[in-house]
Amino acid sequence: MSPEERSSRGLQTLVLAAAWFSLAAHLGAVFADQPPWIPWVCWLTGGFILAGVSLWLNRKWDHLHDVPWLSPVGLALFLAPLAFEGGVRVFHAPRNPWEHVLMTAVLCVALGLAAASGLRSCQPLAMTAGLFVSIFAASLSGTAMTCIGSAGFAVMGVLWLAVTHWSSIARRLPRRSQRRYPLRAVALGGAILLCPLLALGVAQGDRFWSLAGWMPTSGGEGREDPTARRGVGDGAALVAGLDNIQSFGPIEDAPFRSSDDPSLYDLFDELYDEPVRKQRNIDRAISLPPETLRLAETQMAKSQQAHKEFSTARRSRSTASRLPRDLTSTALFYVKGRTPLHLRHEVFDLFDGVDWYPADPDPEERQPKLTMVRTGERSWLQVDRGYAPCEYLAPAEAHAVKIVHLQTNRLPLPLHWWGVHIDLLHEVDFFRWHGADLLEMKRERLPELTAIHYRSQTVDWRKLPRRSYWGRWQDPRCRELPLLPAMERVQQLAEAWAGELPHGWPQIQAIIERLRTDFIHDRDAKPPVDADCPVEHFLFESRRGPDYLFATAAAVLLRSLGYSTRLVGGFYAAPERYDTQRGHTPVTAADTHIWLEVYHVGRVWLTLEPTPGYEILGPPPTWGERLWHSLVSAARWLMSHALFLAFALALTFAAWRWRSAWLDALSLLWWQWCPARTIRRRILQTLRLVDFRLRLRHQPRPLTSAPADWYSRIDLPTDTARADLLHLARLADWAAFAPAQAVEPQQIHEVCCRAVHALPPLRPFASRK
Repeated sequence: MSPEERSSRGLQTLVLAAAWFSLAAHLGAVFADQPPWIPWVCWLTGGFILAGVSLWLNRKWDHLHDVPWLSPVGLALFLAPLAFEGGVRVFHAPRNPWEHVLMTAVLCVALGLAAASGLRSCQPLAMTAGLFVSIFAASLSGTAMTCIGSAGFAVMGVLWLAVTHWSSIARRLPRRSQRRYPLRAVALGGAILLCPLLALGVAQGDRFWSLAGWMPTSGGEGREDPTARRGVGDGAALVAGLDNIQSFGPIEDAPFRSSDDPSLYDLFDELYDEPVRKQRNIDRAISLPPETLRLAETQMAKSQQAHKEFSTARRSRSTASRLPRDLTSTALFYVKGRTPLHLRHEVFDLFDGVDWYPADPDPEERQPKLTMVRTGERSWLQVDRGYAPCEYLAPAEAHAVKIVHLQTNRLPLPLHWWGVHIDLLHEVDFFRWHGADLLEMKRERLPELTAIHYRSQTVDWRKLPRRSYWGRWQDPRCRELPLLPAMERVQQLAEAWAGELPHGWPQIQAIIERLRTDFIHDRDAKPPVDADCPVEHFLFESRRGPDYLFATAAAVLLRSLGYSTRLVGGFYAAPERYDTQRGHTPVTAADTHIWLEVYHVGRVWLTLEPTPGYEILGPPPTWGERLWHSLVSAARWLMSHALFLAFALALTFAAWRWRSAWLDALSLLWWQWCPARTIRRRILQTLRLVDFRLRLRHQPRPLTSAPADWYSRIDLPTDTARADLLHLARLADWAAFAPAQAVEPQQIHEVCCRAVHALPPLRPFASRK
């Protein structure tokens, strides 16, 4: 390699530093929502790898300069992120935004060219690619790392331009007048410029103060402004609208539009049909024990007045006579994170044999304390439930819920949540408890398009003690059974199913598994209207019904064995509804669901799912489990596409096995269909074609051998073929070095055709020698 092709150490160092800073800008934008240490570790690791590859290439230049490796490697670096994302989407893994994938591909090319910046020709391409990446990252995110990366790239880019300019001037100066160009002064000026930019990047604001408020798209300052009228951080001057209100203003007197969005009880009536309203008689009034009835009178009256009791006796209508509403057309909200997920909305604890009544807080029970904790740039509402950490509760994981069409002020949360974050809410006074342990906001309803981030724990059933003590909740409403004759049969059935098993989880598991295996989930199956006890009809006669009968049956069976249970109504985020393109799970009206909870010990309740077809979210999988699930998913996908894969593999094998024949045929077609415009270029084009076809025949011409010398030494089919190739070699010398003169195009064309056909075409299925 000539000295002119090599780059100085200083220029190469500047290009490597610029590429490293562009990597920082990109990582800061892509990992903006991840823990801060992740992009910093990736940045440092990438810097070490980039420096190591660059040092290795500098030592291998003398061995690599004769091999055309740069273009294939650059193309492979560009296609690698695209191929990886394609594999991710095939196996339904969480997707990355397409713009991130494309910029990652450009970044890989920039890093590869920077590692090869020992070649002077690679430096402009590396700086151009890094410039695109830095501009994109700066427009996408305002994190400290992105600011530092963008500023660092800008400084390194200016230094590289200055040094390159002075280097080009120095090469054109006479040797005796050559002077040292001001590298030291330029570097010192760049360092002085870099220091304030870095200080801005790590300042309290998440964007450059000099850009704040210049134009509507500048991103703002990231703070609440009392005069703001648009975007995040709407202040007191926000004009309250009447139609299509999409933003959340902190003013509490802003009018809400009249909405037809359904509440949970509307969904109950629509999904399960309307309840049967029976006249209360003396038998129904005394169906509860006296001590429980005294506590529940106020609760029952208030629930009946608001029509918020849940009845297990409902009218049975055919599917054709249902309301003409598409239950799956409009999402109530979206869930981002692992599923299945049970999101609670109402808790029922009092059961009179037909109706369930919402749970009121126990006067003797202290409600958990809510506190607001600042973590990084987010404010998290945390709850102190008053019990010690349980070994069977898995580590917390993050989910997000985006409200769309749900008329409620209660937050759809799982049972064991411990942290909630809503943007721009920094005071605990925005929240309050509803009933027993449901969280709600102090307003009429949740604003549309509100994003609720929360962290919750799941139960690791493998660690749940099999024979541990299962206590009884102090509130008798969670333990009592109605005083009905049917309850005696229910108690006998519970003893028959699990009476001989040890007290605790074995009995609970036996009841749940019996319901899931021996009964059929049928949403349209309803007990008769005149049935005194719908649960009795479900357990002993029909053995099929909707989910609320499964949950009610499990609750009364477990209560008959001495456990404290309560019914829970809410929503079920089903895994089969997961949208792989958008990366979230829509929850519609059809996902309204009823399940139950059982009290364990130490103020801990556990979710139970007796309805077949519904599952409970388990703990986050370990790396081994993720690998196993990935292998199983890959195996299932391969089995489902076996025919297509067999054809693709056969085609790939044929293309690779006879690649020389295919390339030989394609090169001939290219030579025929894309001829050069001039005679000289046509001759050189033909010479390159002949050399390429000789390489396919394992006879490559060395760069140190002239065409005529090489054609006279290789094995050719006939002497006529050798003569045609030698004639082409002489014409190539004329085309490359001779002065312009008149020639006969037809004669030149015939010579080129004979030279091309001097080598017979390779046959795909011919035996290889």
